[in-house]
Amino acid sequence: GIPDTLRETMQAKFVFAAVAVMLCMTAASAKVIDVTDDLDSIAMEGPVLVKFYAPWCGHCKKLAPTWDQLADKVEADGTKTKIAKVDCTTTGGKAICGKYGVRGYPTLKLLYADDGKVDEVQYKGHRTLDALHKFAVDGAGDPKALKQTAPPPPPPPPAATRHSQATRR
Repeated sequence: GIPDTLRETMQAKFVFAAVAVMLCMTAASAKVIDVTDDLDSIAMEGPVLVKFYAPWCGHCKKLAPTWDQLADKVEADGTKTKIAKVDCTTTGGKAICGKYGVRGYPTLKLLYADDGKVDEVQYKGHRTLDALHKFAVDGAGDPKALKQTAPPPPPPPPAATRHSQATRR
């Protein structure tokens, strides 16, 4: 057989390698994806909830810890929606934010693949961990359904009719 010292050395190296792999996996996990160039390719792989932000924005700073917690929570429960952020003040970020029509910070959008192109649903709910998590889970299930649950635009004001003008006289 194998000499005991060699067996112990091999076992020690295996244990060290296994621990190193586990440490790398936990260090890399539950991280918000910091997008600097190609957001579309990420969205084509699966739904991604994106925070478009500016570093100087007070509301963005307030949301940052919740956004990190959201990444942890979706990873922990196996939700397939990725959590990402785009700094709209960087060169690459400006281009991405322009493409997605970002006009204020933070802007939160769920991006997803639909017929070979990227479609989006803007998030307009509360910025709590539970509300954002529900949106991420729902987006992982059926992102198109989120568009249908958005409230419809208000109807146009009724046009004045002859009858209504006549009754005002």
